[in-house]
Amino acid sequence: MKLKIIVIGILILTLVMGGVSFWGAYKEAYKSSSSSLNKNEDVVDNGNSEEFKLCENAITDLSEEQYDKVLDEMYDDVDEDTIEDIEKMEPEEINDTINSFDEKYELGESLSEKDQALLLYAYEQHTQEDKQTNNGLELLAWKTRVYNIGSNKKKDGVKVSYKGKFKTWSGAMHAKYDTDVHVTIEEGKSKLKSMKWTTYNNAYGILGSSGKSVSIGKVYSGHISSSKYKKNFSFEKSKTYSAVCTVYISTYGSLDVKYNGGEFSKNTKTYKSVE
Repeated sequence: MKLKIIVIGILILTLVMGGVSFWGAYKEAYKSSSSSLNKNEDVVDNGNSEEFKLCENAITDLSEEQYDKVLDEMYDDVDEDTIEDIEKMEPEEINDTINSFDEKYELGESLSEKDQALLLYAYEQHTQEDKQTNNGLELLAWKTRVYNIGSNKKKDGVKVSYKGKFKTWSGAMHAKYDTDVHVTIEEGKSKLKSMKWTTYNNAYGILGSSGKSVSIGKVYSGHISSSKYKKNFSFEKSKTYSAVCTVYISTYGSLDVKYNGGEFSKNTKTYKSVE
């Protein structure tokens, strides 16, 4: 009888301890699951996005030496009066004019003769600076440029800021752009609905085909975007495109903010490879 009681007691104790262990494991699992859900609630739209287009009439069969030769010949064909007019322009005016190309021209569209001359002039000046910096040697490797970015904006009690950098690379038949940015909600967290970062990139190169006259036009247009977030977030992503040699690359970013009662955007300046 005593042995039976002892055995029953051991069974009950085992069940109780097993139940405690199961309940503890269940609570930990629930806690972990809830924590994961809370983290996911910070993301309104989960998934980065990108979109890019490479024009079909870009010249793609030239080496960098051949490409530079074509550009030099095009620059030599620009009449002296046009060059003199460009040289009289203030740097800000040249920058503003080049900035307008992204909105002014469609993918695959040739620039006007005046705009081509301006871009060729800026490219020639920038190339000469590169050659002088590198003791007159041609730069066949990728050219890397780094742009530090940072700003903030406040509206209706909502204030956001961003800080980070862009990188662009251009070289023989390849180009690449990279974003590394951190976005912070400074004020108005309770009103915030979503924040999203987008980096835009446009490239200009030689258009045409064998046996026909060539021109300069937009050869690439694309962007990369973050998910939509409710809280502070970091966004790091790069995009590479090939089959084109570029005369000029422009890059800028935009932070889009939505909140209860309104929305606003904050753009970076446009960073130019020939600036």
